[in-house]
Amino acid sequence: MVSVIINIIGIVAIYFLGLRISSRFLGLFATMSLSFNYFYLNSSTYILIDSPLAVFFCFLALALLNISETNPRRYDGYVGLMGAAVILLKWSGVLVIPFIISFYLLAFRELSWGARAKKLLIPLSIILGTCLLLLINNLVQMGSFLPDISALKGVGKPKPIWYYIGKIHNILILWQILPFFVYGFYICVKKKAIKDVLLLTWFAVFLIGISLTAEKESRYALPILPCCLLIAGIGVETFLEKIFKSSLRIEKARLFSILLFLFFYWQSFPRLVMLVEGGLNSGFGGYKEAAEWIKAVPSEDAWIISSSRREIRYYSGINFKEFGGRLREFPKNQDEFEGFLGKVKEPIFVELGRWDWALPPWIFPFTEEKQKYLEGLGFKLRKEVKKELLTINQKKEILPVLWIFER
Repeated sequence: MVSVIINIIGIVAIYFLGLRISSRFLGLFATMSLSFNYFYLNSSTYILIDSPLAVFFCFLALALLNISETNPRRYDGYVGLMGAAVILLKWSGVLVIPFIISFYLLAFRELSWGARAKKLLIPLSIILGTCLLLLINNLVQMGSFLPDISALKGVGKPKPIWYYIGKIHNILILWQILPFFVYGFYICVKKKAIKDVLLLTWFAVFLIGISLTAEKESRYALPILPCCLLIAGIGVETFLEKIFKSSLRIEKARLFSILLFLFFYWQSFPRLVMLVEGGLNSGFGGYKEAAEWIKAVPSEDAWIISSSRREIRYYSGINFKEFGGRLREFPKNQDEFEGFLGKVKEPIFVELGRWDWALPPWIFPFTEEKQKYLEGLGFKLRKEVKKELLTINQKKEILPVLWIFER
């Protein structure tokens, strides 16, 4: 429910951002496009921070527009607070630091380098102070400065550095928008106004940042989705202004383009609904039941090898430590797993999910053969969670989605 509310707030925020950048048309175009975007809508069915991160980036962008247009000192503090809020949501939000630095240096070109650096002191002090507090908290709570950030160490099959560039058309959903995104990007580079600098630095800094991480997933690009839609909207708006000269014809063309893209989105709506329903079917299915069972059954000295530690922590309310704690990830291979079993005398629970694709291949996908392997090591099936799922043949079946074994 919280994710849904935040996503609705994001749809409102992108309208006002488009209004500030250019016009009501840009705000309406971006709002419509975000409202029909599968990646954005589907994220509300998961317990993920990527879409809230996109929403807070919109608020940060609004703050940066205020600082560039009105230039009062109090907005420097507001920029710092919004940047700190983004980092508090997720560690990838640390990319606001190069984003804000780049924007200040490029947007205030009329100021000397020293004056621009001085303006950065307030927001950077707030943001870096927040980072310091988070690092100290990690050290106290988890025994290490850095948390268990899968994006840095990488899980699953490695993806090329250009992965997200190739996914831009998927992120935009409609192929009809892609040419206008390219054209809008060209217009922003050509004009180099403050609003254009905002969108370009937002897009470039975050795209480069997530492209350099070890783990790459489409959802990690959600924070640049509002930026991409706004750039595409600028492309549509500029294209119409080039074709039609009179203001009356431009207004009519804007209305027609909104209705045309609304038709395109409506045409893709059945597929969108099916994809979101698929997300509801598969997204975190069974984790709540598993976490409640884990909270009630295993003793405090038990080790828990989990394929979904974050979800188990969330639903159980048990704050397992990620460094040195008893909730741990799956070993990379069978030798490491069996070596761990030989060292531990306490009870061991193994939790496996149907959709935990990032697990090592020796245990995923979970099959009858792999279940026999665990049973051969002394494990017994203690809990099996079943859900009604839509199969490949478009038939609903009750299938197991999560298993818990004990030794």
